[in-house]
Amino acid sequence: MFTKEIITKLMTDDSEVFSCLDSIVSYYNLKHTLRYNHTRTGSEQTESVAEHIYALHILCDFFIPLHEEIFNEQDKIRKMLTWHDIAEAFVGDMTSNTKTEEHKKAEADAEALIVANAPTHMHIKMKDILEEYNKLETRAALFAKALDRLEPLFHLLFLSRKKDFIPFNLGWSSERYKEYRFPYVSKFPLLLRFDQVISKEIDSLTYFPENRI
Repeated sequence: MFTKEIITKLMTDDSEVFSCLDSIVSYYNLKHTLRYNHTRTGSEQTESVAEHIYALHILCDFFIPLHEEIFNEQDKIRKMLTWHDIAEAFVGDMTSNTKTEEHKKAEADAEALIVANAPTHMHIKMKDILEEYNKLETRAALFAKALDRLEPLFHLLFLSRKKDFIPFNLGWSSERYKEYRFPYVSKFPLLLRFDQVISKEIDSLTYFPENRI
């Protein structure tokens, strides 16, 4: 359907507007989907998936201009980062070290359903963007994935510098966490450099109590 046809239907058919609203409002679940399966009733200093995505766009503004080979693909990268966690709006978020194959399948099924039900003018772009991101065969997709793996370090550093910082355990050692990031971050020397510098500052914190045994 061409853009003019879509606009005509939206301007004349209330049911078309409500159909789009149903999709758009469902995406807003990410604003209230907390990462790492946390709740906001406990002592954790929590973050929603949408807040994580906001942070990824901040990192894009910093890192993309410093990577000439992907500069012309920044619009695609930003779209990947906007939509890469959309399934979590319906299945929730878990820490990577506790995620089961069942949960991964639920995410894949939810993502497919979201793409299938997307507004007409968003459907193909969303489908193409998520397929490229999930295949991890292009430089753009690899960069988006590397930023997604790196961003939590910035978040942990941010929390540790807050006056009301409350220690909590991430549930795995710093070495295991580094192994989780390394295959993607290592493909981009500048991202790896930041990974290494931030790690030095936060490795001794209570995120990784195993380090002090």
